[in-house]
Amino acid sequence: MHAVGDDGREYWEELLSGEALLRLRRGEHWDAIERLVDPEFTMENFDEAPFQGPYVGYDGLRKWAEDTMDALEDGGWWEFVESEWVGDWLVATSRVQGTWRVSGIPHDLLFFTAARSRDGRAYYSKGFLRKEDALAFARERSAA
Repeated sequence: MHAVGDDGREYWEELLSGEALLRLRRGEHWDAIERLVDPEFTMENFDEAPFQGPYVGYDGLRKWAEDTMDALEDGGWWEFVESEWVGDWLVATSRVQGTWRVSGIPHDLLFFTAARSRDGRAYYSKGFLRKEDALAFARERSAA
């Protein structure tokens, strides 16, 4: 994912901020999507997520934003924390805070993403609840 920024921060800020998620959910399409995301992009949530995916392409990205925003009360937000490279995979740490819509339970969740790019744009992303799992996933696939 080197072309989406050395550490993935641009990707997270452009596409996963609260404002960006709302824009995606409304079906808006803006230059950052095509600049940062491959048309065949695939995203899979962490195994424990209430919505799994896979989410494929630009429509999949919009559907993921819709599912995510529907699961959280208004006012939830994402934050990029840090990242590190494992071969050609970027393992990023993010935080999401908010309240689950169905249960009303507040949360402050760290989650981890192993991501890879193709032709300079995000191509595949897999979520994890444990950093060790994201690192192991990236190491396994980087060696293959």
